[in-house]
Amino acid sequence: MATTTGLLGSVLRVSSFSVSEIGSHGVGMGLTDLVLDGINLLEGATLVKMGFTKVLKSSVGFRVGFGASKETLQSSAYFIKILGFKSLPVSRLPTLYGPAKDWGTFLGRNSPIFGGIQMSGGAYGIYNSTSN
Repeated sequence: MATTTGLLGSVLRVSSFSVSEIGSHGVGMGLTDLVLDGINLLEGATLVKMGFTKVLKSSVGFRVGFGASKETLQSSAYFIKILGFKSLPVSRLPTLYGPAKDWGTFLGRNSPIFGGIQMSGGAYGIYNSTSN
């Protein structure tokens, strides 16, 4: 018997219907959660590493202006390539390496913080899934 959405099994049982599940059953999200937590851990570690690694601006396709530094963070180059030089809603936001004017620089300069948070979330999920 098909039921309308929201009709509970207990209501059917009270009405003398037999309730059973027929068909294939999933294995649950336990393994998937563990894999996603592992990915978060690895991605966070990558962000932290990129946030401490400097590359030449010329090697990632950025022009170097007169008097500007010749290096940039690998994470800033990554986020600028994804987001471009989109301006922040305010004139400047603080970062680990000085104020930023655009989203790519802001995320890149703060990637050790964001990566650390992502790593801790993944590690917490892995610890909780293995301790149960």
